[in-house]
Amino acid sequence: MMKGRLIRVLSPFRAIKLRLISELKASREKREKSALERNIWNLYLDIFWGGLAMAITGPFIAVFAIKLGASDTQIGLLTSLPALVLIISTLPAARIINKYRRLIPLSVKSLALVRFLYLPIVLMPLLMRSHRAEFFIICIVLMNFPAALANIAFTTMMGNVLPPESRSRVVGNRSIIMGITQVGATPLAGKLLDILPFPLNYQLIYLVAFFTSMTSLKYIRRIEVKDIPLPPPKIRRTITKQLKDFGRMISENRSFFYFCLSSLVLHWGLFIPAPLFPIYLVKYLGATNSWIGMLSIITSAAAILTYRRWTRLINKRGNYYILLLSTGGLVLYPLIIGFTYNLWPYIPNSIIAGVFSAGFNLAFFNALMDFSPEERRANFIAVYSMLMNTAAFLAPLLGTFLIGILKINLVFFIASGMRLAGVILFWRLLKPARDDQQDLEANK
Repeated sequence: MMKGRLIRVLSPFRAIKLRLISELKASREKREKSALERNIWNLYLDIFWGGLAMAITGPFIAVFAIKLGASDTQIGLLTSLPALVLIISTLPAARIINKYRRLIPLSVKSLALVRFLYLPIVLMPLLMRSHRAEFFIICIVLMNFPAALANIAFTTMMGNVLPPESRSRVVGNRSIIMGITQVGATPLAGKLLDILPFPLNYQLIYLVAFFTSMTSLKYIRRIEVKDIPLPPPKIRRTITKQLKDFGRMISENRSFFYFCLSSLVLHWGLFIPAPLFPIYLVKYLGATNSWIGMLSIITSAAAILTYRRWTRLINKRGNYYILLLSTGGLVLYPLIIGFTYNLWPYIPNSIIAGVFSAGFNLAFFNALMDFSPEERRANFIAVYSMLMNTAAFLAPLLGTFLIGILKINLVFFIASGMRLAGVILFWRLLKPARDDQQDLEANK
């Protein structure tokens, strides 16, 4: 009886306690949700301001180099050397990141180093009378050393900031913001470059890019993320031993080997004509900055408008089918350019490039995940990246070499043929490899 009275006396306090706990829990969840939404908003503002800098400079990098007097070989280096820098700096960058618990300061510092290199480009016409093209190429290449560190640190940070259920939405929205920024800013930049005298026009563009890109760092600093635990120290291995381990890893996984082989052939076809497109547009067809900006916008808009359609097709027909369809579509772009002798066919061809590149990017990422065993995925992706960046370094040099001995149109046909060879390898090798992979997973 005494116990019953005690329960009746204490029951209001128990109710208050439960209500207080519930309110504290709700308050914590609201606070955590509020912090997440603030982080997401800062990520959106970061891509807007940073994307603005990329939108007004990216499409015109090769054009600026050509106007500074860069040779065809130097344009090839402008395309290939960043890939070489990426090959060299990716592993050291990963080691540096493993020594840091706080990724936000590291991301900000490395991105600031990238963006400070806009200033020498702005000052170059005032301080130099010769070797401007070489200096410009050196600045662009140097940007890629801190950029390798920034990309890995920022990607890792985003994985820690965003819960799995929010990643697709946030990454997709960032891509859309980037695309809309390109659609709005790139044609305006192209028009400005045509109106103002050279080199003042490019100086102004790079000065604006410096301020907008530095503005984006303000929003990265505001992102709240927990410190990551430092990994245990690893036994250092020589480069030779690491390469042997990578070779053994590939040989023991036939499906991944076939995927890398097919991808490598395809990417040679993608990268051989990469430095030749701006050369052909500017030197052979006389394209203005406005034309180049417009074509860039058409490509971006086509990709944005078809992105969700490709996603639905992958869900409906499967990734393998879309991989073949999208890579087959990419065969058309250099083929059509090879038959083009004026600018107007570039408009529908840019739509083709945008549509099929959107599907290619989606299907290719999914394929890489499918053929990379989950337990060692990071190592497999590192091998894949190293192989593709090797192609990105060597293939543009081959392209600029070939136009010295062949007509540029023939080089476009060769590139289209290599893309087609990659598609055939995907068709002949990946279907059996995919079936073997599925059987292996089913038997686990």
